[in-house]
Amino acid sequence: MNLLSDADVSFGRLFDAGELSPAGFDHKAHLRLAYVHLASHGPDTAVETFRASLQRFLSHHQIDPAKF
Repeated sequence: MNLLSDADVSFGRLFDAGELSPAGFDHKAHLRLAYVHLASHGPDTAVETFRASLQRFLSHHQIDPAKF
């Protein structure tokens, strides 16, 4: 089982709250978020939770979902 650091947990919460700047959501952040979801929810559920989280972020920041 993979463990999340406090920094990873905080990152996931900031992202889900829409407090992470879209400019700060680069490829590295995208992979980090995927890891947070994998470690938190396991591989069977992570795809769904990651997708939902990303869609909420895009909607919150009025970003075209086609970008991702």
